[in-house]
Amino acid sequence: MPVVPDLAVIATPPDSVPGIIAELGHRGAKAAIIITAGFGEGGEHHGKELKQALLEANKPHYMRILGPNCLGVLVPGSGLNASFSHVGAASGQLAFVTQSGAIVTSMLDWARAAASHTGVLAGTDGKVFREAVEKQWLDRIDSFEPELIMISAGFDGHTEDHMAHFNLVEDDYRWITEKLRTIARKHCSGRIVSALEGGYTLSALGRSVAVHIDALIS
Repeated sequence: MPVVPDLAVIATPPDSVPGIIAELGHRGAKAAIIITAGFGEGGEHHGKELKQALLEANKPHYMRILGPNCLGVLVPGSGLNASFSHVGAASGQLAFVTQSGAIVTSMLDWARAAASHTGVLAGTDGKVFREAVEKQWLDRIDSFEPELIMISAGFDGHTEDHMAHFNLVEDDYRWITEKLRTIARKHCSGRIVSALEGGYTLSALGRSVAVHIDALIS
């Protein structure tokens, strides 16, 4: 290996893994993910011997090892997909823990199909923002037929707030709130949960929150 890896992902035949672990440890690698199966998971004698050989190979080096027979690791906030999942995970505030790699990949496939991500440029004004929402959000949310709509209400896109570098005004926040409320009335008896997410210029934040709440309850 010309370069010592920070993290090694191993997906080679099981008989080769103990030797690879020994070489990685000797070279100074700090962590390894072993995707390969065949280390006694089903009770077979040779697999158990390989697992012990793997542990012995790592003893002098104390590398951190995940596996064997695992999906791998996904770290959405860092953009890391060191797994055999063909789909990465989007960054967010949800943790999902399961023993089954098949369940993880199924959930990622579902989330990818259900998600809608809209990229807009710095300096975007209300007209462009509304066009993007109309084109990419509303029909998908409507067709999803939600039982509850949750809004992460960020107001740092206001033109007076320099955090997000957008040029939205209070009426834009009213408009999108009314659009979401219409969908909520149609599919989930108006059930909406809205939580304040951001906004750093207090005067603009106060006015934006006021129109948002007014649109929710009017």
